[in-house]
Parts: sequence; C-alpha cells; structure tokens
Amino acid sequence: MALSLLAGPITLTYKGQPVVPVSSKATMWADEVGFVFGANTVDGYLGGLVAGLDGVARHRGSSHGDVFAAIVHNLSDKTLALWLSNATEYDSADPFVFAGQGVSYPVDWQGPFAIVKDRWLSCLNQTLYFIPLHTAAAAVSEVALPVHLNQYGWITPGRFRNSMMIAGQSGVGFEYDWVEKSFFGFTRQFGITCSDGVFYSKRLGVWLTFSRATGPTRTEMRIWADEVVPVNASDPVAGGNVEKGRPVTMQSTLTGAHGDPCIGFPVNWSIVAGQGFINPTQSVSNENGTAETTLILGAQASGNIQIQADWVF
Repeated sequence: MALSLLAGPITLTYKGQPVVPVSSKATMWADEVGFVFGANTVDGYLGGLVAGLDGVARHRGSSHGDVFAAIVHNLSDKTLALWLSNATEYDSADPFVFAGQGVSYPVDWQGPFAIVKDRWLSCLNQTLYFIPLHTAAAAVSEVALPVHLNQYGWITPGRFRNSMMIAGQSGVGFEYDWVEKSFFGFTRQFGITCSDGVFYSKRLGVWLTFSRATGPTRTEMRIWADEVVPVNASDPVAGGNVEKGRPVTMQSTLTGAHGDPCIGFPVNWSIVAGQGFINPTQSVSNENGTAETTLILGAQASGNIQIQADWVF
C-alpha cells in the first residue's frame, strides 16, 4: 500500500552545506534521527551527527574521528548502542545509551543490525539473518522476507511490544513479530529508492526515508504517514432507488494520492441541498475506504437532493 507523503524532500545539511551519510547505517532516536555519517561533511568530519526533522545536523558522538560502524537497536530493553569501526570506545556524553557491554559485535556482518532477547538480527536482500548472542556462530537464515530489499534492510522498533519494522533500499517496508517469527499487517510502499536509509518512528507514528539526490550530490529526507491519508472523497452514491419515505444507503470512498483506499477515517455527512434525513451523520471508512450512511427523503421533499461527504483528520 502506497503511504502518504507528509513533508519533503528536505535536504540534509551540516553547517549550512549539504551532507551525505556515506555509511548509511542510521537509526531513529527519540524525536530526532541519529545518523552514522561518513566523510562527506563540509569539514570532513568522520564521527556521528544527529539531525532534527528539519534536516539540520549538529555534531554528536566521538571527537577522535572514528567512523561509527553501526547504531544498533536493542529491541528487548529499548536502548541503543554505538559501535566504532576501529575502536571499542564510546562517548558517554552522547545521547545514545551504550547497551552492548559484554555483547560481541558480529564484525563480519554488513548492513544495519538489531538485537532482540537472544540474538542479533540483520537483513540482506530477501533474507532476515540471525546470530545467537555471545557466540561466534555463523549467520543463519531466520525467515525469507516478503519482498526483495535491493541489498540492505533497516530495522527499527515496531508499533507493538514484540514487533519491529523492516524496510529496504527498494522502498518497501513491513512489520515483523520477532517472537512469533512472522510478518503481519500490510506492506508499505514509498515509491522511491531509499539509498541512505528508511526508518519508522514509533513515538511519532511516521516513516522517514533518505534518498541520494544529484546536482549537487546530497541526501533528501521525506516524512511519511504510516497510513494512507485521504486526498479525495468520491461523490456520494446511492445503493438503490431514492424514494420518498424509504431509506437508502449512501456511500463515499476515500482514497490517497496514489488511489489506495484510506481505512479508519471518520466521514461527516450533510445535506447541502434538498430535504431529507441522514443517520448517522458520521461514519468510519472500512477496509475498502468506503463509508456509509442512510438517507431518507422527507414525505414533502421535492426536486433534487445533494449529499456531501467530508473526511475528518
């Protein structure tokens, strides 16, 4: 299902200049986005940067110039860990909580990672892999992904206690129960290539995608609703003949920018011309995006009647 764009594209900047997260293993942090930046900043900085939802980055993380290898979600205790590519240090003043003490980092892995109760998780192409914690075991396939990710998949906390969101460079995302080891809900589609990352923010209920742009080279952030937001309500249609004194069902369908149905949105019904009664005056769109009400023409009604349907945010 194609999600609705709320904002963007927003160019990521640092000290007023466009920046590109070369080591695109970024993650969500609180109300902001924590990036793992490579060397393509205005001053050649090789540490971590944190950018707000306005796309403006500021210095955070190690001051000695090491490139962060990954920012890792521990989905079990809701903490984050920083690993450096050539050091075991971490900056205790950094906003991220170091959660990896005593946990071996799987250095042979490529791409973003997550930790759940008993294992590491990482996505590549169309497979979710795992390695048991505190072991030197090789990566093993946990489950095949519903679609091909076109290389890496980013993992962030999902909407529920034991769920996580997985999304890939191909611009698709889905929700996974890491206890039951099964996917559920609908497949999210962004309609763009997410070359520098795609993440879900449980706190904000939105997705952020990061795509490489050219002329000049830069990274653009977009913010998406985790649902299809209405942009159109079809004209109300009667489900039968409209006759005086007899109830008839009226329907209107809500659709998003790409024509997908909008589910669970309240719709207000009103009569803007003619005489009649509507009940209820508000209903909710179903799994097809359709909301319904009942119209009864008055016994003395004459001429045409005009019904209006308006969605409510």
